[in-house]
Amino acid sequence: MLGRFDRAFKIGSGFDGHIIFEVSSNEMENRDKVLGDGAPLTELKLFRTSETPDKAYGDNKSGSNYQKQRGLKVPKHFAEPDWRELKRDYSRLARRVLVQDARLLRVHRTADEGFELLGTEDVNALLKTVGDGFFHNRFDCERDEEVLQVIPHVLIYGPNRTIFVYKRADRIEDYGDKRLFGKHSVGVGGHISPEDGPNWLHNSHMREVGEEVIIDGELLQLKVVGTMFSREDAVSRVHFGVIYKMQVSGSVRPNMKERSIESGGMVSIDSLIRDETVPQRFEAWSRLLIPHLETILSA
Repeated sequence: MLGRFDRAFKIGSGFDGHIIFEVSSNEMENRDKVLGDGAPLTELKLFRTSETPDKAYGDNKSGSNYQKQRGLKVPKHFAEPDWRELKRDYSRLARRVLVQDARLLRVHRTADEGFELLGTEDVNALLKTVGDGFFHNRFDCERDEEVLQVIPHVLIYGPNRTIFVYKRADRIEDYGDKRLFGKHSVGVGGHISPEDGPNWLHNSHMREVGEEVIIDGELLQLKVVGTMFSREDAVSRVHFGVIYKMQVSGSVRPNMKERSIESGGMVSIDSLIRDETVPQRFEAWSRLLIPHLETILSA
């Protein structure tokens, strides 16, 4: 029996090609639905956006898997892996990290992508879901979108509406993930390891902050403010961010013993929000967080 499928999707400005409606059984709530050959599947309604996008579809450096497509094309999820790249990255990725079922984590979000604020009760429910996660080899998770690697991501605010911003190293010896080489970031974070238990989230983000920065001042506030998820690139699609706000009484600077950071310091959030070079210089999560920095500061 063919049931009803309700799904919304976006067609990026500048897209040129055949529109293919993809249905995957692993994303349907009711798995007893059967699709028959030639069965009518959907009614397509198109709506124009009210705002002009900052870039056209396929203009990003990584290109596009679907631009100019004609007929059916295999989605990226089912594409043949780059086995040479996987072999080269194995030593870096061969460690266990905390993950959780993607569907369980998305229950805590109403927005499909981007940053989303959470209330106190919502935070408590999220922390329970994260705490019920499991440890899995990171190598096996890097291309699996059905489980998401949980990343505590701490935004460090200082006096006078400032925030810590840094640039990642751009050498494989210093920063292991070449996909983020030389990118600027707001927020400090990393994967959760078994050694961080039993309070996984708290211990992991405090460890990351202690390793990567030096705080000249007192800790005034530390709280979970929201979540982050994006499908913009291969890194974002397999990670789920738990966003923290940390306020300190003084400035923050990089711990130069930590080679993964090339440079960094305190920057006015007002100037950062107005900075037209942000889309080119900052990694995906930071680009999505920067417009919300003032809201997060007052949360």
